Parts: sequence; C-alpha cells; structure tokens
Amino acid sequence: MEIDYRKELNKSQYEAVTTTEGPVLILAGAGTGKTRCMVYRVAYLIEKGVSPNNILLLTFTNKAANEMKQRAADMLDERCSQITACTYHSFCAKMLRKYSQLIGIQSDYTIIDPGDCADIISIIEAEHGIDKVKDFPRSSQLVSAHSKALNTNQSLEDALFDMLGKWKYMKIERFIPDIKKILADYQSYKKQNNMMDYDDLLINFISVLKRNPSVKNKLADIYQYIMIDEYQDSNYLQEKIIFMLREKNRNLAVVGDDYQCIYGFRGSMVENIINFPQKMSGCKVVYLTQNYRSNQEIMDLSNIVMKKHSLEGFFKKLVATHVANIQPLLVRSEDEGEEASYILNKIMALHDEEEIPYHEICVLERSSYHSVRLEALLNKMKIPYDKYGGMKFFDYDHIKNFLCFLRCQINPHDEIAWFRLLKLFDGIGNVYARNIAATCKTLGLEGLVQHKYIKRKFQPDLENLKSFIEKLNDQDFQIELQSIKSFYSRLMDITLMLMKTSEKKRRELARANKQAIRDFDTLIEMADGYDSPVTFLEEIMLEASPQKEEEEDRMVISTIHSAKGLEFHSVFVMNCVDTMFPSTDKDQIGTVEDNEELRCFYVAITRAKERLFLMAPKYIAKFGCVEEGIISHFISDVFQVKE
Repeated sequence: MEIDYRKELNKSQYEAVTTTEGPVLILAGAGTGKTRCMVYRVAYLIEKGVSPNNILLLTFTNKAANEMKQRAADMLDERCSQITACTYHSFCAKMLRKYSQLIGIQSDYTIIDPGDCADIISIIEAEHGIDKVKDFPRSSQLVSAHSKALNTNQSLEDALFDMLGKWKYMKIERFIPDIKKILADYQSYKKQNNMMDYDDLLINFISVLKRNPSVKNKLADIYQYIMIDEYQDSNYLQEKIIFMLREKNRNLAVVGDDYQCIYGFRGSMVENIINFPQKMSGCKVVYLTQNYRSNQEIMDLSNIVMKKHSLEGFFKKLVATHVANIQPLLVRSEDEGEEASYILNKIMALHDEEEIPYHEICVLERSSYHSVRLEALLNKMKIPYDKYGGMKFFDYDHIKNFLCFLRCQINPHDEIAWFRLLKLFDGIGNVYARNIAATCKTLGLEGLVQHKYIKRKFQPDLENLKSFIEKLNDQDFQIELQSIKSFYSRLMDITLMLMKTSEKKRRELARANKQAIRDFDTLIEMADGYDSPVTFLEEIMLEASPQKEEEEDRMVISTIHSAKGLEFHSVFVMNCVDTMFPSTDKDQIGTVEDNEELRCFYVAITRAKERLFLMAPKYIAKFGCVEEGIISHFISDVFQVKE
C-alpha cells in the first residue's frame, strides 16, 4: 500500500519526512504533529527500500517507541514494527549485553535504580561512620548530584551547588572530600558486584565505542538512519553517543522544541538542540509551526510571551487551524482559598452546563502542594480526579520489596536486595540487616543460616526465607510471582499483628496493606508475556511506569513536568504569581532558572485546546506568612483580559 505523503502532510511536515540524507533538525512547536512526522518518516524510509534493520529510533519512553512503531505498521505494513525503537538506556543495555566483555564487564550485570543507588551509598556511609553526621547530604541527594554531574559534564561541586542552592551548599562544602570518597567507593562497589546504574549504561557504552573502533563502525553501518525524538531533553552523554555513531554516516534526524526543554534538573541540556546546526555542519533546519491543538487566541498568547521573554533558541510563530472568539482569562482571586473555590465552580459549570467531560479538564501546578485546598473541595463534592506528578508506581516501598524477592532469586549475592528484604522481618533493624546482607554477598543463600544468629528470635524467619527463595527456582515465572505475593502478604499481616500501635493507625496500615496487594496484582499483570524474571526486571528497571486501564471519567491535576505531551479542552494554571509560578521574579530575568521557568510556562499554556484560565491570587501564603501575589512577569505586560 503506497502512501500519498503530499496529501497526508502539510508542506513543512512533508519536508521533514522526506529529508532523509544528511543531518536535519526538525523544530516542532507545541501541537504541530511531531509524532506524526516521526511515524511517517519511518514509513517513508521503508517505502524507499531501507531495511527495518537499518533504522534506529530513540525516544524517552519505550511506550512512545512502541506506539510509533505500531502506528507506522498500521499505516504501511509490518516491516515498520521491525525497526529498532527504544530509549537511550534500553539501547545501551542491549548493546552492552553483547559487547560489555570488551571493556572487562560481565554481560550478566544487574541494572539498579536510584533507590538501590541510595541504599548502597547509605551502607558505605555507615561503614565510614558518617551516616548520622549533622548537615551531611542525604544519600538520595548524593545520587542525584552525582548523576547530574555526569549527565551535564560538570563538576560534582557545581552539581551540588545547583541542587542545594548557595546557603545549603555552604553548610555541606566542608564535606566535599568525604563525599568524593563515598562516591569513589560507590563506583568500586558496583564494579565488584557487577552492577550498573542508569548512568553507567551510557558511560560504559561510550567506553565500548571509544576503545573498539570496529564495534563503532559496525553499529554505524547497521544503523544507517538514526532518528531522535524530544531532542531538547537529551543530555551530554546521550548526545556524545549519537555523535560517535554519526562520525562518517551523517544520516541523523533530531526532532524537538527548545521551548519545551523543562527537565534541566535531571540533566537535560537545551543547548544540545540550540547548537545542533553548528555541531552538525550542513544541517537542514525545518520549522513545524502549524498547530493542530489549540485555538488562535491561545497561540497568540504563547507567541507573544515567548517573543517578549525568550532570550535563547529559535522563535516559532505558531498558527492555529481555527479562531474560537474566546480569550484566555487572567483570574485575580483574593487568595488561594478563593482561587480553589473559583476553579471548583468553573469545573462544575464546564462539566454540567457545557457538557465538557471531566477527562478534558486539567489543573496544572508548578509544585504538587499547590492543589491541596482544591483537592479537599473536589473530594467534598465527590468530583473524581487523578493526580499526576506524585510518587511513581515502582518507587513504592512494597513494590521495590516485591521485586527484591526476584532479585535475590536471580542473584543470591545481591547485597542491596537482601538489605531491603531482611528489614521486613520482626527484630531485624538496619544493623542486623546490613551485617546479614554482607554475609549473603559472600555466601549467597547460606548467609541466612549462619550459626551466630541461631539464638536470635528471627532465625526461624531466615530459615523460612532461605527455603522460600530456593523453591522459587523450581517454579514457572507466573506461579513464582503468585508465590511471592502470598509470602509477602502473610508477612505484612504478621507485622501488623505484632505492631504495638493505636487502633486508628492499625486501620490505616490495614488499608495500606490491601492497596499493596492490589498493586501486586497490577505488577503480576504487567509480567504477563515474560517467561523469566531476568527479562522482566531489566524491562521494568528501564521503563518503570505501568499503564492504567481506562476507568471512569476523571479530571486531572498535574504538575507541569508530568503533563508534557498531554492536551485538554480546558486548562487551569494555578498560582501564576512571581516566586510561585514562576519560582523566580523579575530580578532574575535572563538567568538559567528564569529561562527554564519560562519554558515551563509555555508548556503549561500550550496544553489547552479551547479554554485557558491563568490563576493569580492577590495574596499568597509562604513560609507561614501572607505575601502580596505579584502577577507573573511573563504575563503582567501582555495580558489584557482579566476576570
């Protein structure tokens, strides 16, 4: 089936799709059909005769990669589903399974997540005797700072300064030598235990390419056409990998929008997309500016704000397909309580009078605590909603613990997994857990039944745990998961029974246990189709976000960072006042922080299709005091319509 690309695409999209040779930067403004271009580009290459094996598509979620492959296959044929499409980390993990031995790393390495990294650092801190030193950064902060330093090619000191701010950094500056020693021991620990964190996947693959030119050339020959989605979110290491694979063959298409680079806090570098034409000589730049999402009134606002305030990047004047004759509103409530009441009443009017489904209504916030008053009102009125931007599924302790059963089965020497599991048993605290886990690191399962613990009340639990893990090896994977669910559920019930606490707290914990069991069922459903715990663990470590099934009609409350890529008929943006949203003020115009806040604001307002409400309370509560709410300096000089 041949596709009529000129008919299906607008002029700019057609140019982006059919420019296949050499480097091309596709600057896709919000709602301009970025994903559509990538899908058609895959189909176009294959129709031209390019083998699916020669196409590499890198995205930031495996879900996005799979959806693009499927859309292209539905449009053309099954060849499109045979391309390599995945995240950077998944691609590097796949390559390292093949080539890691070339740099002295065993191919059966374990991938660890940030929670595991923090646990390792906590153990190392305890060994150094500084786990309880006043003002010493938390282990999770060290993980974040270390990762950002690697991903942005900056010093650890600079990364800590950026993360903590000037005053907190001054408090911990004296600990820098200790921090560097801990991080060096952390690196050694991972190497000794054949572990890699997410950054190691990138760094070690770079090492493979550097030290083995033949491998680099082989991969460059295989992947003759590389496409990268959301390039504005790439970091130093990711760009380095791509450029190493394109030293000779320069067929590289990157698509993104510098205005939507909002993940600087985790290493994204907007300069990657801004400087791409200079780094790739002969690069063609294609602008996508026809917006298919919002009305012209919303586009006019976004165009004016970015033209007035953006001090870097590529200006893109977006044009909508329709005019609504409804202007975005700037709403000046008296305070945050009145702000919440206004939003509630407007949501009810949109739903009841204008028949807008709840799922087409979204409230956006810069920080997740901004919506506390609104959530109380929604609960009181029994209006259903989902909240995005809180804790992720695989960050919950009970899910991490569940997976540790699998990890200990696969690798009985996994000290970090044992450390988590052992603390689930009555009588085992941090000290015993650390000591027993260290023994298991050396002896494996036999470390659970050492003679020195024979008089401890938890010894029968250790023997039971050893027997349980051994039995898992003889079970089918799905039966294995059900066994873990049963074992862990009984353990939670026993813990609750033995706990000395109030009846109110006991009821809360009982409810939490029931929710945990429901989450276990979700996890087991996710594992359907996998035949081994090894492949399942690797997949979820690199893509840790289960997809929810469609439920009842529910509105959305979301942080802006969690709403990227989404769209809604009606959008409310909360607390559009300086120092709230943006978190900066007019004295910081031109700073890195203010530029990122501007991009966050652009992302927020371009989520709206038809109705946009910018909330700006006259008074706000901060740090226990009431302050005047000064309208965001991004809109104070451009907004005419107020309510």
